[in-house]
Amino acid sequence: MGLNVVEEENCKEHINIAFVKVHKAGSTTLQNILQRFGHRRNLSFVLSNMSDTSKPAGMRHYLGYEGTIDFKSLLPLPKGRDHFNILSNHVVFNHSVFSHVMPSSTSYIGIVREPLSQLRSTMAYYGYGNNWKLENNETVLTHYLNSPEKYKVTYLFSRMSYDFGLPQRDVRNMTSIRSFIQDLDKVFKFVLILEYFDESLVLLKRLLCWTLRDIIYILVNKSNRKIPYAMDDFTKHKNIAVADYEIYSHFYEKFWQLVSKELNNGFAQEVGYFKNLLQRVLIFCDSGTQVLRIPNSEWSNEFSITREDCRLMTLHEVYFIQMLTKKQYLIN
Repeated sequence: MGLNVVEEENCKEHINIAFVKVHKAGSTTLQNILQRFGHRRNLSFVLSNMSDTSKPAGMRHYLGYEGTIDFKSLLPLPKGRDHFNILSNHVVFNHSVFSHVMPSSTSYIGIVREPLSQLRSTMAYYGYGNNWKLENNETVLTHYLNSPEKYKVTYLFSRMSYDFGLPQRDVRNMTSIRSFIQDLDKVFKFVLILEYFDESLVLLKRLLCWTLRDIIYILVNKSNRKIPYAMDDFTKHKNIAVADYEIYSHFYEKFWQLVSKELNNGFAQEVGYFKNLLQRVLIFCDSGTQVLRIPNSEWSNEFSITREDCRLMTLHEVYFIQMLTKKQYLIN
């Protein structure tokens, strides 16, 4: 038997979700999926007080600044709710802390990316290296990898393991790293792989008993700047970001184990249908047509995509959070 699919009577939709939003790993696109999922169902979100001046202006939507959840900056439960449903804003993961905010039925999900690609994307997005003094025509990436200790930047050094909550003192301690990964494995229902984002979303849909409509997306928050790399940068980075490579390798292997179990359950066919559907949605959102009707298929019931769906799929993360805050706390 494969994973349950949404049409099956015994498949109950998961609505309590905690997402570890790893920096520069496709996490904003996945966050947008979660935001739209909760918005359509009028679910409650864990949100931060955006007027909290103790955090930098660009990070006031974070649930904690360079650490796990800061309870002082959290907004309270909305009236009439006994628990939150979705946690999807940036914050460092700590299961014991998260469990004080989210119900016991919460499904924990995360996302990872090939570590060197994640580092290059981070450097491109945040503009690291623009003012560095490079030598002998070296690239910005090679310059950093040759002397990472010169640049004490948490966004560059093993950021995936940091976002998952591994203490910085343990980033090269293999015993601690493997124990940490075992603990993650017990908690997380699923960790998506950015390099196989569509395949991951179809697996997520099956695991959470969602519909195909729930995982429709348009890619957001992508930088157009490219960071070149040399042949030996991978080896250098693997020796520096040991924990990131171990975490990625573990969940990469687990992802393919899940895929192999689904191959006899129409998985490849559903992924193909989904990819085609994403192209249809992208063309529709670039057009002036008001409604895109998706007929019944083997993979979903009939549904429609509207201009409002297009707007929400491309809405900036912070603006979406502000919209949810106003809706959740009845702010005019």
